Amino acid sequence: MKDHLKLTSKQEKTLKRLEEVLKQQNVRLTKGRLEILKIIIVKEHPTLNDIIAVLEETGHKVNVMSVYNTLDMLLDKHIIYANIFNGKQICYEPRVQESYHLKCDSCQEVHHIDHLGQFGEFFKSLTKSSEVVGWNCDHFKIEIHGTCPKCHEDLLKKNH
Repeated sequence: MKDHLKLTSKQEKTLKRLEEVLKQQNVRLTKGRLEILKIIIVKEHPTLNDIIAVLEETGHKVNVMSVYNTLDMLLDKHIIYANIFNGKQICYEPRVQESYHLKCDSCQEVHHIDHLGQFGEFFKSLTKSSEVVGWNCDHFKIEIHGTCPKCHEDLLKKNH
């Protein structure tokens, strides 16, 4: 089996952190489960079909029901999130404390942003707001709609 999924150091840390969470929940870490989790970490917003394609490309024998069951288990254990963009296909991503997506309403491109940067204070205020009403904020996701730089530039050219 060839393994062309190379993890960055940040992705490696995410994988290790999620493996630890699974171990704490007494989940068996089979090669198949770890490979699916690795694909979700490396590929941006993979669909079920994307995950199956990568497994096949890397020489894994694919049992579609096992992939479904693994995704269900990872969702149930809060290891991954499922997102629906454009009201169509379900995409998966690893759980991070805070994340947001920038979605271009023109070309439908979705960009995942997982670094806090200047939004750190904003995320802290969201967490504080939930605590004020008695909630314990575990995580949140934000989807921001607009126009990407390329589509915005194309629109400006078209209007001039």
